[in-house]
Amino acid sequence: MSGEITLHGDRLYVQVSQSAMGYHSGILFRTCKGRKDYVGGPNNFASLDLLNRPDELAHWIREVCRV
Repeated sequence: MSGEITLHGDRLYVQVSQSAMGYHSGILFRTCKGRKDYVGGPNNFASLDLLNRPDELAHWIREVCRV
């Protein structure tokens, strides 16, 4: 069974899903301007493997999104 999890904060949008593009792009993240901003900044992708290394994932998101 596949599904998705979305975290939509005031400055950051993160979505984790079983992507049709493969596990290497299962985490989508981007900046946003509030919780009603569904377009946000440019899409960035990370591997689902980073869920096993949350500190590395958090560092990557902070670096790319500057949050």
